[in-house]
Amino acid sequence: MISAIKKEIFLRKEELENKTLSSLYFGGGTPSILSVDEIKSLIDEVLKYFDFEKNIEITLEANPDDLDKNFLKDLAKTEINRLSIGTQSFFEEDLKLMNRAHNASEAESSIKRAQDFGFENLSIDLIYGSPTSNFEIWKENLQKTIELQVPHVSSYALTIEPKTALNAWIKKNKIAEPKETEQNKEFYYMSDFLKDNGFIHYEISNFAKKDFESKHNSAYWKYKEYLGIGPSAHSYNGRNERSWNVANNTIYIKNLAENILPKETEKLSEKDQYNEMLMIGLRTIWGVDLEKLNEKFSGEILEIFKNKDARKNIIIFAIFGMVGTQLTFFSAIENSNAAVATLLQFLSPLFVIFYYIFRKKQLPSKIEVFATFLALIGTFLIITNGSTKGLSVSVTGLTWGILSALAVTFYMIFAKKLFVWSSRVTVGLSMLLGGILLFILLPNKHFLHYFADIRVLVAFAFNIIFGTILAFYFLIESLRYISEKEASILSSCEPLTALLVAIVFIHTPFGLYQIAGSALILIMIFILAIYGKTNN
Repeated sequence: MISAIKKEIFLRKEELENKTLSSLYFGGGTPSILSVDEIKSLIDEVLKYFDFEKNIEITLEANPDDLDKNFLKDLAKTEINRLSIGTQSFFEEDLKLMNRAHNASEAESSIKRAQDFGFENLSIDLIYGSPTSNFEIWKENLQKTIELQVPHVSSYALTIEPKTALNAWIKKNKIAEPKETEQNKEFYYMSDFLKDNGFIHYEISNFAKKDFESKHNSAYWKYKEYLGIGPSAHSYNGRNERSWNVANNTIYIKNLAENILPKETEKLSEKDQYNEMLMIGLRTIWGVDLEKLNEKFSGEILEIFKNKDARKNIIIFAIFGMVGTQLTFFSAIENSNAAVATLLQFLSPLFVIFYYIFRKKQLPSKIEVFATFLALIGTFLIITNGSTKGLSVSVTGLTWGILSALAVTFYMIFAKKLFVWSSRVTVGLSMLLGGILLFILLPNKHFLHYFADIRVLVAFAFNIIFGTILAFYFLIESLRYISEKEASILSSCEPLTALLVAIVFIHTPFGLYQIAGSALILIMIFILAIYGKTNN
C-alpha cells in the first residue's frame, strides 16, 4: 500500500497549481497504525515534488491506544507537528457504545503523553448526545478538555446510520435512541462554555484557541484547492473539478501498478460551485467573501448581490414567501388536517382580489369573480367529497390556515419584484436562503435517521422536486404571462392534479363529487383562457 501511495503522489504531482504546501494531513482512517518510518517515508516522498511553507501544519490522526511512549518519542523527531486524537469521550460507557478500542484512562493519558513529548498543537474529537451519556456527563467531558489544556476541539452529535450495530440495537430496544432536544441542548452549552474558556467557534463543529485553528480544514472551508492521496481520498482543483479515489484497496493497488489513476471525476457547473461556496462559507466564522464571488462568478448568478434593493427583496421573498408558504401550510396540517389546510390555503384568490381592491383600487371583473367562485367550489368538492364532517378546526389550525393563504398571496404579488432574474435563479436562491433560515430557527441537525427507510427518502425527494422546486418555478414563470388574480385562481388546479395522481398510483375512487369538482375547475380554466385571449 505504501508503494502504491507513493506512485499516486508521483502521477498526480502536477495537479496542484501551488507547489508550496501550507498543510499536510494524514487522516481518513487510522494512519497511526503506520510505523513512524513509514510516515516519514511518505513525508519525504511529498518533499520530492513539493515545497513546505515555513510554518506548515502537518497533522496525524491517531487513536489514543496507538499513542504509546515509543511511538510518540519517534514521532516527535519527524515533521509531524499536530495530532488529531479520536478521544470521543472520557467516559467508559460512551466508549463501549461507540465500540472504541481505547478506554477512558487511555483517552486522558494519551493527551498527557503527547504533551510530554512536545506536541502542543492538539485537537480532540468529542461526541455528544449519546444515549449512554447525559447533560452532566457532557459538562464533565468539556471540563476535562479544559483541564487538559487542549487547544482545539472538533465535536459532533452521535448520529445513527442505517445498517450499523447502533441502529440494530435501537430497533431491538437494547439502547435508547438519541434525543434531538438533548443533543441541541448539549451543543449550545458547549458553544457557550468553550467561548467562555477562550475558544473561538470558527466553524459549526470546530472550536480553537487563537492561532490553533486547523489550517488544513480552513483551506477546505475557504474553497481552496486540495489533493487527496490514497483509497477513498477526495480532491478539488479549486475551480470546476472534483475527484475521488476508489474505496477498494485491491483495485487501488492494481490500477496504480498499471500506471492508472484509480479515480472518478466530476465536473462542477457554475451553479454547483456557487452553491457549495455559499454553503461552506456560511458554516464558518469568516462567512462568504463577496469579492471572491465576484472574481469567480459572473452574470446572472451574481446580480442578486450587486443591488441593495435586490438583496433586500430576495431575503424578504425567501422569508415571507418561500419559508412562509411552506411553514404555515404544514403547521396548518399539524393543527388540523390536510383537507382543512388545503381549503384554507386556497382562500388566496380572495386575498389577491382584496389586494387589488384596497391597494390598487381595482374592482374584479364579473368573469374573475365567477371563476374564483368555480375554483373554490370545485376545490371544496374534490377535497371533501361533498361532506363537511372532517372539517372541524381549532382556532390554532384556522390561524395557520389563513396565514398559509396570506403567504401564498404574498408569494404571488411580491414575485414580480424579482423578474429581473430568471425564475430558476429566484427559486434557487430563495430556497437556499429559506433553508438556511429554517436551519437556524428550527435546528434539526440530526435528521438522517429518518431516512433509514428508503420509502421515506424517496417520498422526501419527491416532495422537494415536485412539491417545491417545480411547483414554485412554474408558478413564478406563469406570473410573467398572467396576472396574480389569474394565477391564484388557476392554482386550484393543484387539488385536481393531486386527485388524478392519486387515481393513477394509489387507485383512489373517482366519485360523483370529484367529477363535479373537476368539471367546475376545468370550466374555470376554459373561462379564464377565453377571457385572457379576449383581453389580449
